[in-house]
Amino acid sequence: MRIFVFGIGGTGARVITSLVMQLVAGARPKDENGNVIKEGLSIVPILIDPHSECDALTKVCDLLNDYRALHTRLYPKGDAGEGFFSVKIESLHDVDPTEIENDSFAIKMSSVSSKTFKEYIGATSALNMTSTNEKMANLLFSETELDTEMSEGFYGSPNIGCVALNSFIESKEFRAFTKAVKKDNGDKVFLIGSIFGGTGASGMPLFVTNIRHLLDESSNDASNAGLVQIGTLIVMPYFSIGQDNDSPINDGDFMIKTRSALSYYFSNLNRYINNTYYIADWGNKSTTPFENDPGDRDNQKGNKAHFVEFAGAMSLFNFISSSNYKSDNGEIKYVIDYGSRKGEAISPRFYAYGIDSDNESISNISIKELGSEEKSIIELPLMKFYILKRFMMNMNDMVEKPFEKVFSPKLDLVNIANKPEIQRIFTKFETIFAQFASHGIQAHNFTPYNAYSSDSYTDLFNGISTKSGFLGRKTKVDKDDLVKVLNKVADTENKKNLGLNTGEQRWYHIANIALNELINDNYNL
Repeated sequence: MRIFVFGIGGTGARVITSLVMQLVAGARPKDENGNVIKEGLSIVPILIDPHSECDALTKVCDLLNDYRALHTRLYPKGDAGEGFFSVKIESLHDVDPTEIENDSFAIKMSSVSSKTFKEYIGATSALNMTSTNEKMANLLFSETELDTEMSEGFYGSPNIGCVALNSFIESKEFRAFTKAVKKDNGDKVFLIGSIFGGTGASGMPLFVTNIRHLLDESSNDASNAGLVQIGTLIVMPYFSIGQDNDSPINDGDFMIKTRSALSYYFSNLNRYINNTYYIADWGNKSTTPFENDPGDRDNQKGNKAHFVEFAGAMSLFNFISSSNYKSDNGEIKYVIDYGSRKGEAISPRFYAYGIDSDNESISNISIKELGSEEKSIIELPLMKFYILKRFMMNMNDMVEKPFEKVFSPKLDLVNIANKPEIQRIFTKFETIFAQFASHGIQAHNFTPYNAYSSDSYTDLFNGISTKSGFLGRKTKVDKDDLVKVLNKVADTENKKNLGLNTGEQRWYHIANIALNELINDNYNL
C-alpha cells in the first residue's frame, strides 16, 4: 500500500513537516480494524510549490532526506515493525526511477518559476498575444498579478495558481504518479493545502479533478488511478499577519477567500473526494502575527510551526485506516461510482478537528488534550522520542554500561548518536516543538513537554504525571532508571536471532523496547 501525499504550497510543506516529526517518533498508521500496519506500507510525499526557495519547502525536503537515510539503514529489507523511523518514505524517483531521474521530494516547476505570470500566459505584445486576448488578460488579472514573479509563489492569488499549476498535470512527475497508483494494491491519495492563499486553494481542485478524470471511459479497470480513494486536508485560517501597505497580502482577505473556496468546493469538488478533513484556528487573532512576507523578502522564514499543522497531519492516520470499500451489507464495491455519475465518491465523509477539552480559552495544549484517536497513535511515541533525544544528546558516560557492551561488536553508542542525520533531526524536533509553544500567552500553543536540563524524567511531560509509589509519593524517573531497563532488554534481545546486523539497528531496537517498558511502568497514560 502506497499513500501518495501531495503537499501543496507552503502550508502543505509545513503540515508534512509535522507528519515527519510524528513518524520520526514511531507513530504507526492502523488499518480499518484498528491493527497497526506493520508491513507493505509506504508514504510518498510530493511537494508542489513554484516558490522553490520557500523556507518550509527547503527544510522539509532536507528533513525527508534525513528520515529516508535513517529508515533505509535501520530497516534495509524495507518492511518495518514498530519503532522509531519505521514507516517507509519514498520519493517519486524511488517509485519509478526510469521515469523520474531527479531524486527529490519537491517537483521542480521550471516552466512556471522562471517567468512572471504575464510571461507565462503570453500576455505581452512581444509574445504575439492578440490585442483582444491581451485586453481579456488585463480584465481578468490586475497589473500586480500579471507582474507576479512566480518563483516567489502566487502572492495569495488562487486565480494565478489555477492557471500556472496546470503545468504539473502535463509533467512527467504526474505521469509517473498515475502509472504507479494501483487501487488493487490499496493505494490512496491525500492532498494537503490551505484555502486562504494562492497555491493550495488553486491546487486542490485542479489535482482532485484531474485524478478523477484518469478514469478510462471504455473500461472498468479496478487498478485505474482514477478509482483510488482520495482524501483532502482543508486548512482554513489559523494565523494572522502583520499589516504592511507595501505587501499584496492582507489577512482581512483570508476569511473572504475561505468562504469563496468552501462554496466552490461544496458545489464542484466535494463529491469527488472520499474523506474531507477540515481544520482551523478561529482564535487566530490571539496568535502573535506572522511576518507579512508574500515570498519575495525572507522566504517566509518568520512563520513558526503551529499546532494546527501538527493536528492536521494526524488526519492522514485516520484516512489510512478509513475504508469506503464495503456497503452496509458487506458487499465489496468501488470507492467511487464509475457509471452514470463517473468519478463521484460513494458515501463521502467529512471531519473537523477539535481538541478534547471543554475549556474554550485553553492556551497550553498538552498531549492529554488531543482527541482520543490521536492520543492512541501519538502519545507514547512522543514520550519515547523525547526521552530518547535527551538520553542520546548526553552519551559520553555510556561507554562502559552493560547494554553498550553486551553485543558483539559493541554498540558504539557515541558514534551512533553523532550521526549527522540524527543530530539534524534532533535539532529540528527541538526547534519545531519550541515553535509550537511560542505563539503568545492567549494563543493555542502546543506544549507537550516541560523544559528541564537535568537528567530527571519525572516532570518531563505536561499533563502526564508519574505513578504513585511508596506511601503515595510520586515515582521519580531518571536517566539511571532507563539505563537499568536498557541493560535488561539488551541482555534479553542479544539472545535472540533478530538479524540486526549493525550497532545502529540494535540500538534503536532495544531503545524502543526499553522506553516502552519504562513509560508504561512509570507514567499515568
